[in-house]
Amino acid sequence: MSQKTLPAGTIGISLRLTGAGQLLAALGVVLQWQAGGPLSGIAYPLGAVAILWLDRRSPFAPLAAIALSAWVLIGGFLSGSTMSGLDSGDGLRVAGGLLVLAGLAVSTLAALASIGVALRDRTGPLVPPWKTTGTRLAALVLMILAMVTVGLGLATALGIGGPGPILFFTLPVLVALVPGRSMVLLGVLMSGVFIDGVLSNPRLDLAASAVQLSGLAVTILAGATLLLLPRRD
Repeated sequence: MSQKTLPAGTIGISLRLTGAGQLLAALGVVLQWQAGGPLSGIAYPLGAVAILWLDRRSPFAPLAAIALSAWVLIGGFLSGSTMSGLDSGDGLRVAGGLLVLAGLAVSTLAALASIGVALRDRTGPLVPPWKTTGTRLAALVLMILAMVTVGLGLATALGIGGPGPILFFTLPVLVALVPGRSMVLLGVLMSGVFIDGVLSNPRLDLAASAVQLSGLAVTILAGATLLLLPRRD
């Protein structure tokens, strides 16, 4: 038996709130953009909504929303961009920042509730992805090795304690252990985001950039293979 899934065509109130919170955060990013801020951050809330929809029948679909919310919130506070926006005195920028914070908070709480209910009501065992076989297992191993390679490259170039290495050392564990497709989708999304980051990072030399781009490309290709293959060989 596989883990219990949500009935096809239905989305619980907690899942709806998870997605609505992310859309509220996306609106906040748009307001900040109107005030002169970057629009690139909208990839995170919209990506969370897309993952939630694509893996909506899995009990663990909201986990990607939690991870992306934590990435945005922690990154924003550590970089100082969140507080500088709230203290800017610009009405649009302040409103946008508050919407981002409120939306991500609502989304995270709703996602935790959704996962908790799903675990409480499950009727079968939770089967981790690493227990698959054949082509799926090969693609999974390739994706994990590619992400670890990216993490090692980022750690060498930028330091082990940076957000990039931590992300790409954590994602392989989640991809291997979390049932469903949400962590694979998250790995593909973040790899796409980091390709843009690698290309625009002056601290990476040509060799380091080539290693990172290769690892990110392999992660995306292996992840896409996992998503397109049947659930079982």
